[in-house]
Amino acid sequence: MAARPQKAQPHLYAAMVLEASIRRHAEEYGVRVAQTSESPDLLQMLDMVEQAATDIEHAAQRWASVRGDDNPTSLTETSEPTLNYGNLPLDDVPTQDEQHRAEDAVISIVLNQPTALDHIGDRLDRYDFSDDELGITFDIAKRMHQRGEHVDIVTVAWEQQRRGGGAAIDRLVPLAGEVSIFTLNFHAEIIMRGALAQRVGHAAALVQQAAQQPALDPTQVFHRAQAAYQEVRDAASRMTRKENLAAKLLGAATPVSTRQAVQQGGPPTTARPAVSQRDLDRDRDRGHDR
Repeated sequence: MAARPQKAQPHLYAAMVLEASIRRHAEEYGVRVAQTSESPDLLQMLDMVEQAATDIEHAAQRWASVRGDDNPTSLTETSEPTLNYGNLPLDDVPTQDEQHRAEDAVISIVLNQPTALDHIGDRLDRYDFSDDELGITFDIAKRMHQRGEHVDIVTVAWEQQRRGGGAAIDRLVPLAGEVSIFTLNFHAEIIMRGALAQRVGHAAALVQQAAQQPALDPTQVFHRAQAAYQEVRDAASRMTRKENLAAKLLGAATPVSTRQAVQQGGPPTTARPAVSQRDLDRDRDRGHDR
């Protein structure tokens, strides 16, 4: 008895074609994001990440319609509102030397004036540092400050020894010299710009890897791609939480933009003469005496 011919199921073939298209597009955008991560233009990088994230969102919706899923995974359900990348301090990526100098400066400020952590603690995290050891040192100092413990080079070095990690003491000693707290935002922004560029490159690699794995179904590819791009968005969101510490400390001072400061070859300054922390403390004490 001859086998009865099976009915054609065009929706199965449509799903196969769509899956292949989704993987191809995800990988192509991953390549584009990777290419822009090598550019010095930070805004160009973030624009490409947004395009890639939007493409993944649309692909997820198309896949859900083919599969009959009424609740497709949506990036917009968990992401921050659309970010105004124009608020980012600069559109260029720092060099490795610039980032290393900025990381040294931030650690120096934190060890000498731990109240700086009140102003950058929610903007920087340990993974923003290109130097893992300094990142751990920053994290330890931040956690100590949050617990109300005294922070200086000795207490931080002791906590590092107890936990096992962080920069060695002979590396921290040269950083114990006083660095003006008024340069804090300048150096923090350099670190964050470098961290964003790193995250963009990392996200591109993760998306390409996911798209190239046949064992992952499209929904899993979506999840991995969305998580990778969301990490970049989250970092950019932290970066836009800018507080001008110099202007806050100096009252009516008008800060020079970071862009102008970089073009001039130095950290941001203010319209007023620079005021040292010692002068601020002395004026405060005089006010109490009155």
